[in-house]
Amino acid sequence: MFFWRKFICKKSAFASQYDAVFIVQDNINDSVPAKYTTFCKESEIPFFFINMEHSSEDLTYAMGFLYKDDSFNSWGYGLYKNIENEANIKIVYSQIFGTIYQNTLPKK
Repeated sequence: MFFWRKFICKKSAFASQYDAVFIVQDNINDSVPAKYTTFCKESEIPFFFINMEHSSEDLTYAMGFLYKDDSFNSWGYGLYKNIENEANIKIVYSQIFGTIYQNTLPKK
């Protein structure tokens, strides 16, 4: 179970220590509560939701969001041929880590 209150209390501490936040289906019972949207916006690090429940027509395995410098970015990652196996999941995580790397580089 994912406890937003605990997470919110530590916001200032984690913002400078972490490059991203991963939230997986096993750790949250509902979608992100609307009242925490501000928290996500102020964090300036990406949030990735992994294997969340979605419609059978949606082939997205993971979604990422980042609010930074008054702009909003989002990413979707699908499994190869929509087959959930270890190899395809590793590919998705590799793509996510690439996205994190690209978005945490210092600006010139």
